[in-house]
Amino acid sequence: MATLRTVADDGARTGGMERNKALDAAIAERSKSVARLTFVEDGKAFLCSGTLIDSGQFPTPYFLTANHCITRRAVADTITAYWFYENTSCGAGPMRPDMAQVAGGMDWVFTDANTDHTLLKLRSAPPEGAVFAGWDASPLATDESIVSISHPKGDVKKLALGAISGTARFNDWEQSAWLVRFSRGIIEG
Repeated sequence: MATLRTVADDGARTGGMERNKALDAAIAERSKSVARLTFVEDGKAFLCSGTLIDSGQFPTPYFLTANHCITRRAVADTITAYWFYENTSCGAGPMRPDMAQVAGGMDWVFTDANTDHTLLKLRSAPPEGAVFAGWDASPLATDESIVSISHPKGDVKKLALGAISGTARFNDWEQSAWLVRFSRGIIEG
């Protein structure tokens, strides 16, 4: 899942889609960094999303996903990535004809259950058209607008718009979690 910092969207609604040219362009570009993942763990198939990131070690193809998806090396070895797994138009239409399936797993680099992140490395170059998402580790501010791009329940790529509403601490997590007030969309894995 990619999360994009945005400016507040003050665009008009058109056909159920938010219309803000700068935001639309940023979403379209960032969307090219997100892939749908399928993988096998304990003999069962699962789905998730992840993001090709520019870690500052470009062009090393690091890929960030959730620890609740990929927890160990053996699971990473089973990954198949589906790039551009989305409709040709907003919310409808056929699948993009350039959807690219890349099988053969990914290299497991690091995982942390406490922050729910797993860092992987592609075993080959990403497909043509994929972009490296920018990386910004600075804290998010309350009321800062965000866009989340993912594949809810393995569906075609979707986006969710929201704003940071604060942080929370969970007893079994070492790190705080961001609380987000979503105004549109869905982000389930």
